[in-house]
Amino acid sequence: MEIYLVRHAIKEKTIGDVPITKDGVKQAQLIAQYFKNILYLLYSQAR
Repeated sequence: MEIYLVRHAIKEKTIGDVPITKDGVKQAQLIAQYFKNILYLLYSQAR
C-alpha cells in the first residue's frame, strides 16, 4: 500500500481563507492529473 500526503497549493499571501494563486492552480491541476486513476481518496476540509 502506498500513502501520499498532499498539501494545499500556493495561496495568496494574506491571512484567512484566501484563493490559490495562478501557480497554485497549475500545481492543483498537475496533482489532479497525477492521481486521476486513484481508487480511494481521503481528505480533510478547510478549517
